[in-house]
Amino acid sequence: MTIPMTSPEGSTAVSSSADVHATAVIGRGTVVSDHVAIGPNVRIGANCIIDGSEAYPTVINTGCVLDDIVKIQPGVSLGAGSSVGPFSVLGHPSKVVTAGADGSLENERVQRFIIDEPVTKIGAKAVIRSHAVIYTNVVIGEAFSTGHFIMVREHTRIGDRCVFGSHASVDGYSSIGDRTHVGQYAQLSQSATIGRGVFIGGQTVFSDNLKAIWDVDQDLFGATLEDYVRIGLNCTVMPKVVLERGAFVGAGSIVTRNVPEGGLAYGSPAKVSRRQTMKEIQEYIDSVEG
Repeated sequence: MTIPMTSPEGSTAVSSSADVHATAVIGRGTVVSDHVAIGPNVRIGANCIIDGSEAYPTVINTGCVLDDIVKIQPGVSLGAGSSVGPFSVLGHPSKVVTAGADGSLENERVQRFIIDEPVTKIGAKAVIRSHAVIYTNVVIGEAFSTGHFIMVREHTRIGDRCVFGSHASVDGYSSIGDRTHVGQYAQLSQSATIGRGVFIGGQTVFSDNLKAIWDVDQDLFGATLEDYVRIGLNCTVMPKVVLERGAFVGAGSIVTRNVPEGGLAYGSPAKVSRRQTMKEIQEYIDSVEG
């Protein structure tokens, strides 16, 4: 039987059917439901909610640390050695659950992003700082590192060793390759395709709506950034734009057209000024892969 989501007088409430390792430490006021597995040397702070379900159990792997007031929804798998800051939510229900419908879900332009199972998989050694919200239908690789107040919406895949600065967000139905950096306050639209080793400067905003109207036929035309693209601070990336491998967009630019491989573009609208040298491009690649 599932335990109630409150515990009297701040005491810890752990379901008798939860699988909690003897070395795990669970703080006062924390509630652990059925269908939850908590591994060795896990530390969970006060007043957390760790929930699972028969269909979608939750697993907190070896050595994880959860600060106070963390909520874990059913279907979360948190990789070994990860940490989660206070006031964070992992496995937030998707729009189709909370609103009853999601107009994006049936659109042919986002079918390649769909993650069928309502689970949240986060790889080992993640560092997720306070007030993070990561939805269900999300898969994140190893060594994910975030600032505070980040958001990852449903149907998003994020590779290994990615970084989200404070207040960065991705609006779902997107993919982000390994070793990509999304700066503070950057906002990635739905249907964005981001390659490996991409740098997206802080306060950069992506749009996927062609005419800024509520019409799904004009929506979900997210940009594509190929491997090792760089975008400076405070840029705007418009729908359908393709930035080819190694392209570099200067700070403050509005990107309305494609940038060819290795191109250096800037301005409003951004225009290609020259092609970077192989040395310039390789220097960046080495910094990413080193």
